[in-house]
Amino acid sequence: MRQYVNSNKIIEGIYVCSAVIGGIIVTSMPLLGAMLLVIAFLAGRLVKLVTIRQIQIRAELRTEGWNSN
Repeated sequence: MRQYVNSNKIIEGIYVCSAVIGGIIVTSMPLLGAMLLVIAFLAGRLVKLVTIRQIQIRAELRTEGWNSN
């Protein structure tokens, strides 16, 4: 579980940095700024997918715990 939390924080950091830097650079270098904004968008989607998967795993573990009693 801890591994997922740490990787999730790294992905969130990439998301925030890409969004901020992409927003700043988009005025001076549009292609690079657009690329960073796309990276930020994809990282944001990845964070959502990881979060959903973590919820599914927790639900499965809870279900298995109840069934074993």
